[in-house]
Amino acid sequence: MKTTSLSAKIIFFSLTLLFTSFLMTPIVSQEADLSVILQRNDELNILTQSLETADLLSVLKLEGPFTIFAPNDQAFSKLPKRALENLLSDTDRLEEILLYHVINGLAVADDFVRLNQLGINEFKTLNKKNVEVSVNSEGVFINQNSNIIQTDILAPNGVVHIIDTILLPLESDSKKRKSDNTNTKIDEVRSLIQQAISLGVPLYNSGSYMACESIYRITLKAIETLTDGVTDNNLIKNAIREAESIDPKDGAWVLRYMLDDIYASTTNNSMLEAEKTMFDFSDKDNSDWYLLNDNVMGGVSKARVSKTAEKTMKFRGRLSLKNNGGFSSTRSQIPDFSLAGYDGLMLKIRGDGRYYSLLVSNQQRRGTWQTKFKTNKKWETVKVPFNKMQMSIRGWRPRSAPKIMGDGIKTIGFIIADKNEQPFELEVDWIKGYID
Repeated sequence: MKTTSLSAKIIFFSLTLLFTSFLMTPIVSQEADLSVILQRNDELNILTQSLETADLLSVLKLEGPFTIFAPNDQAFSKLPKRALENLLSDTDRLEEILLYHVINGLAVADDFVRLNQLGINEFKTLNKKNVEVSVNSEGVFINQNSNIIQTDILAPNGVVHIIDTILLPLESDSKKRKSDNTNTKIDEVRSLIQQAISLGVPLYNSGSYMACESIYRITLKAIETLTDGVTDNNLIKNAIREAESIDPKDGAWVLRYMLDDIYASTTNNSMLEAEKTMFDFSDKDNSDWYLLNDNVMGGVSKARVSKTAEKTMKFRGRLSLKNNGGFSSTRSQIPDFSLAGYDGLMLKIRGDGRYYSLLVSNQQRRGTWQTKFKTNKKWETVKVPFNKMQMSIRGWRPRSAPKIMGDGIKTIGFIIADKNEQPFELEVDWIKGYID
C-alpha cells in the first residue's frame, strides 16, 4: 500500500484545521456520567446488561476521560444466540471484550478525522490491545468492519460513539511487531514534534496564536495515542487543560514546553557522541555569524566578527554608553534539534580579561538564555550546562522563566555588556555540545 510521508500528512492536517468535520454535531450531557448515558439509551440495553455482569459500570463513573465504542442491541443480535449466551456467562472473556471497546482518553469524531490525516489510526484500549480507526467518505470505521452510526455523545467524563458491530481483539496485534513498533513510534513522535514546531512557529510569530496553539494541542493528542511508557500521558492532559484555561498566546507556550520535554525524553543519549562539534571555524565550517548591537535600540556601539588564518573566530569592537546603549553581540543559527540530548556547551576561548556571556535562543526568540564567564589571555575551556543558563529579555531576568533544553536551541552567540568603553576582543577556537 502506498504511504504518504509524515511531513506531507502534517502539512495536510494543518490545512484541514480550517475546515469543520463532516460528522454530526456533538450531543452534550453536562449532568450524566458515561454509565448513566449508556443506561438511559434504549438502543444499548444488552451492552448495559453486559457491563453490569462484568462489574464494569462503576469504572465508567470514574473521572476518565474515556472514549467508548458502544455496540447497540442490533450489533449484539448479529452474534449467534448460543455465542451470545456463552459470552454473557463467561465473565472473564466478557470483560476482555468490553474493555476492548474503551480508550483511555477523550477522542471525539473530529479528532479521529484529524489523526487519520496524520497517518495515525491505531489506539490502545483498556485491555491493552489496539483498535484501528479509519475514516473515509462513507464514515468512521473501527477495525474496518464496524461503523460508527452516532458520534460524540458527550459526558463530563468522556464520550460515547455508537457502533453497529461488536469489536473483537485483533489477534495479529503486536507480538511479532511489538519491538519494531516501539522504535517506529518513537521516531514518529519525534517527527511529529519537529513538524509541529516548524508549522507552529511562523504562525505564532505572525500573531496567529490560536492556530499555533491548535497545532501543538492536536499534536500532543496524537502523541498521547502513540506513546506507551515513553512519556507520562497525565502530563500531556494537564498541559492541554492548562492551555485551554488561558489566553492562546500563553497557551501555545505551555504546549510548546510540553513538546520540548517529550522530544528530550525520547532522545537516546547512548546513540549520541559524548561531544558534538557545532563550530570549529575551519575551511569546512560554513557558519554565518552576524552582529546584533545596541544600534537596534538607538545605541552606537561598534563591533566586527571574522575568521582568522589560525581557524578561529574573533569578535572585537568597542562599546558606547551613548543613547543608553552599551552592548554588542554576535550570533549564528544552527539546524533544528542539533543539540537534542546534549546537556550543555563547551567553549575553547581566550580574551582580554573581561566578562562575556554565552547566549542561546530558541525559534520563538522570546528572549535569550545566558551564562556569564570571564576570559584571560591564555586558551581555556569553559563548560556551560543548559540548566544553569538564565533567561534574559532585553536585560530583564524573569524569576519564573523556563529552562532552555538542547532540543529547542536554534541560535548560539556571545554578548558583552559590561559598561566598559575600552576596546574588547574575544577569540573562539571551537564550540561543542557535551553530554554529562
